[in-house]
Amino acid sequence: MVFLTRILNIRARGPDPFWKRQFAKRLTWNFYGRRRNCHKLSLNYLRRALRYSTEYRSKLKTINMDNLFETRIAAGCAEHGVEYSPFIDTLRENNIVLDRKVLADLAIYEPRTFQSLCEVVKRSHAEIFNNNLNPSRRIFTKGML
Repeated sequence: MVFLTRILNIRARGPDPFWKRQFAKRLTWNFYGRRRNCHKLSLNYLRRALRYSTEYRSKLKTINMDNLFETRIAAGCAEHGVEYSPFIDTLRENNIVLDRKVLADLAIYEPRTFQSLCEVVKRSHAEIFNNNLNPSRRIFTKGML
């Protein structure tokens, strides 16, 4: 390609470097000492701060969502007279594989389905209780006598 004028020969370099520096200064205004004042140092610390903020935000989001799911499930369980941790443990024992998100959605949007899950848990607990009361199934150890 042949450039006929000197202006066409100059490559476009993006925004003026002054504005790039101003943008970095705006993001690093709260840093301390040379981290804020020296451009090269401020860019390194800025990159690091943005990377960590992004990673932390995703972790924080998952933590918040897990807490929300647990709260919703616990509220649904309390409505039907079951506690949260025995509810989850009994579902696992009965091979009902539902994660917390699905259980939270069931507790909110499909209360009858969630009620049936609570009934399964109650029935399972009743069977365990009855098996322990049955004297033919009770195991006696030396320490009990």
